[in-house]
Amino acid sequence: SFGSFKRKTLTLNRLIAIFCFTCLLFYFVFFIISTNRTKIQNEPKQTSIRLPFPEPTPEPTPPPTSSSEGVSELAKSYPRPRFERQTLSEPARQHSKETPHIHISIPYDCLLYGDAIQALINSIVNATNKSSKNSLFFHFLVLPQELTSAKIFADEAHRLFPDLGWELNIWHNWEAVIELYKQDNDPRKTDPHNLSRVYLASLLSPSVDKVISLDADLLFNSNIGLLYSQADVSKKSLAVIIDSQKRPLSRYLSQNVTNQTDVINGAPPRVRQFIDSYDRQEPVFSAGIFIANLTTWRTISASDRIEEWAMFNSEFNVFRHGLKKNLMNMVFYKDHQNIPKSWEPGVCGGPGDDKARVQHFAGKKSKPW
Repeated sequence: SFGSFKRKTLTLNRLIAIFCFTCLLFYFVFFIISTNRTKIQNEPKQTSIRLPFPEPTPEPTPPPTSSSEGVSELAKSYPRPRFERQTLSEPARQHSKETPHIHISIPYDCLLYGDAIQALINSIVNATNKSSKNSLFFHFLVLPQELTSAKIFADEAHRLFPDLGWELNIWHNWEAVIELYKQDNDPRKTDPHNLSRVYLASLLSPSVDKVISLDADLLFNSNIGLLYSQADVSKKSLAVIIDSQKRPLSRYLSQNVTNQTDVINGAPPRVRQFIDSYDRQEPVFSAGIFIANLTTWRTISASDRIEEWAMFNSEFNVFRHGLKKNLMNMVFYKDHQNIPKSWEPGVCGGPGDDKARVQHFAGKKSKPW
């Protein structure tokens, strides 16, 4: 009938109107989104990251780099390293003779050892008793290009452990200085994180006279405060762990040192004196853990002496194995105190490792990261 036809026509018109309104609404929303997207694309991009704490105000004059006294003429020709310190917080417990701060230095290699550093810090904090915990003072040895990452990392550590001390120790101009250590173009021997320990006396504040230096691939199961107190460096430059296999010093020196007269004659006076008198059977010590008397290091210009050996090695290839370990064994020959054998690291996954005071992820295959 006409009435039913009229009702159907009205219903159809309503549907058409609803459809048109919906299309118009979608077009309007799309127009707004497109306009906002264009505005965002035209805005200048941010080139910096806002850190959770303000940027430190740089000092008007940088701290002294390294004493040039006693440095060879060749070393003087290289640009000298520059060092900077940024302290986030000091330990809650005040420094005193009875309760000194326990200074711990760790190279901040965030690319290869980021997870390992976190695990190391957690193990130290968890294994240290309450009487020593509030005296812990961590120093991260940082390269300038890692500074942003190191700041965020240290700030997070400070939030988790607010009663501990945290400091960034930055090694500027390392690219030029590292040329002193080059040997056979082997990058493993000139890793700046590894060699940063050479400059501990300058990287850390002059007020720090004793520090525990640690590799990042370690875990502590025992109170590090005991290690700090048992390591007597009052009369020596270092307290060290002697190689358990007592490998002799001669194993780490090439035949160049003793068999070629031109090599010996080309050595600096201190190096030549060592070559003429050293005991080839003297056991070497490990450089993964050591306690340094930084007051003595500064007095004898230890960093300069290490550089002197490094340049001699670069020219004549006198070392067979790891550079840092060799350099320290040469410079601190018979100038070290032995740490009790109970602190010798056990190999993670090796026999008796669960009973060791310190565990070591030795070798590439044992590092889970």
